[in-house]
Amino acid sequence: MNAEHERDVDAAIRAARTGDNRPLGDLLQGYRRRLRRMVDIRMDPKLRARVDGSDVVQEALVEATARIDDYRPRHDHSFFLWLRFLTAQKLKQLERMHLGTAKRDARRDHHLASGVPGVSSVVFANLLLDSATSPTRAVAREEDRLRLLAVIESMDETDREILALRYFENLSSTEAGQVLGITANAASVRAVRALRKLTERMRPDDSDAESA
Repeated sequence: MNAEHERDVDAAIRAARTGDNRPLGDLLQGYRRRLRRMVDIRMDPKLRARVDGSDVVQEALVEATARIDDYRPRHDHSFFLWLRFLTAQKLKQLERMHLGTAKRDARRDHHLASGVPGVSSVVFANLLLDSATSPTRAVAREEDRLRLLAVIESMDETDREILALRYFENLSSTEAGQVLGITANAASVRAVRALRKLTERMRPDDSDAESA
């Protein structure tokens, strides 16, 4: 978050604490798209039939406004990450309400540190396959799906999470590092390595090539 944006955040919060929520409302609207992205990739597929992602974000922003006095600036967490945390907590509440703990997808990860719902294997695979734009990849998409699911489920949880943060939520290395409790440089290195490992595991082995 740059200095100018930090000033905007501070000004909006100060105004809200004096009873004027308009600057804060305008500020929160600017985060809506990023928060919706997080919800879309982390919402349990079963919940999608019952709850719209926009409603999750809206409820979280309403809560953020009500709880603005709880926010304290931290050098290791931006205002956006506070909003992201509140949104993730709202998503978890709705999952418990509609699905119950026992009905959660068994292949879902739970975020290592912050309690943010993980990305389901199915959603993760769909995101990766949908990012493939070549005709060859489109034709092979269904053939790759089961193999990709197996690869994703075998990945280290931190590797899987860093890929979701960097490439699907589009968090910066600094933000991803803050979420995971590591440095920005470590987050950047981890993302590159995780992507490389995923790519290597998806390559056909020699026996596949010979049978083709």
